[in-house]
Amino acid sequence: MNEMKYIYHWGNNPKRATMKGRICKIVTSGKLCSVLIEFCDGQKEITSRRSLRKLKKAGPCALALLWSDLKKYIIGATIPKELVIVP
Repeated sequence: MNEMKYIYHWGNNPKRATMKGRICKIVTSGKLCSVLIEFCDGQKEITSRRSLRKLKKAGPCALALLWSDLKKYIIGATIPKELVIVP
């Protein structure tokens, strides 16, 4: 089940601003409300659970991409296998 169910919400410093608005999933939880999250492009980060908001409609990674995630793949990069939709 590779569903992206959360959106990264914080953007109060340069690193967090690059992640703000991107869709992710929780890989594992740690102590003190920390979580390891993974974005659609495979980037992993450790952050606070408080920085995440639940998506109202969760779906597979390919269907839940925001424009900020999608434009990285449009500009010359290769599309990861999990983002290809085959009818």
